[in-house]
Amino acid sequence: MLIAATFFIWLPFEDIDVRAVVLLATAICAWIGVRILIRLANKGKISIAYQALIGLLCGFGISPVAVGLMAVKTGLHGHTLPDFTPEQIYTVIWLSPYFGISGLLIGLGTGLLRNYLEKNALQS
Repeated sequence: MLIAATFFIWLPFEDIDVRAVVLLATAICAWIGVRILIRLANKGKISIAYQALIGLLCGFGISPVAVGLMAVKTGLHGHTLPDFTPEQIYTVIWLSPYFGISGLLIGLGTGLLRNYLEKNALQS
């Protein structure tokens, strides 16, 4: 709900900063990853490797989602010059491996934290 509200607030503004669209794309991909993990956690225990893999896939998903958001905003505004330059789009695509590695590390870290907390809860 908050992500959708942020999207509809961001959409009409003449904001051509890449950081805002990348942050929104990151929030969307993180929300999808958390939803997947919650559904899988209800079915049983999730391994650390599987959680890291979901983080990796969500991280790699940031660039396509950001480019899609850029395309939607540019298409809806209908200016003679696009809102985002080709260099900005290339930059977001070029950052894809870094987003993927970051997602992998976040997924791995949360998987290790979850495993640690589960083991300590069983010992108490």
